[in-house]
Amino acid sequence: MQRKQAWFERVDDKVLAVGRYLSHSAPSQADAFLDQAVAAFKAAPKAAIAEFNKLGGRFVQEDLYVLVVEAKTDRFVAHGVMPRLVGTKGEGLRDRNGKPLIHEMMAIAQSKGRGQIDYDWPNPVTKRTESKRTRFELVDGHNVAVGYYMK
Repeated sequence: MQRKQAWFERVDDKVLAVGRYLSHSAPSQADAFLDQAVAAFKAAPKAAIAEFNKLGGRFVQEDLYVLVVEAKTDRFVAHGVMPRLVGTKGEGLRDRNGKPLIHEMMAIAQSKGRGQIDYDWPNPVTKRTESKRTRFELVDGHNVAVGYYMK
């Protein structure tokens, strides 16, 4: 089954509709998106965090979005689709299989500076839990991350 996004508008006694099929973002798209996010964060951290937190902003593209966790506190400072996480500690965040996401992500980032993890997570486009790979880089004490849903 393919994902589809549709828009509807009532015009007099008719309903007009248009739709398009959505594909999962490719790993190369996620990598490029992470590179853009890291560059934005290095150039102007406060402005980048504000932009990462904008729902529908330039750092939210279909199933790609940026999240940032401060390494010292393990607190979210940005999350492109779940703003309620901003300010919360990520230590208890787990996928549906019990995998400690932020704990694992931060351990890898602090030991290697960059890495990736695989887990199951709700897709904001399909509203279904899907397999996801998140790639991340430690930048000035913050873990900047972008994930993509695997087919």
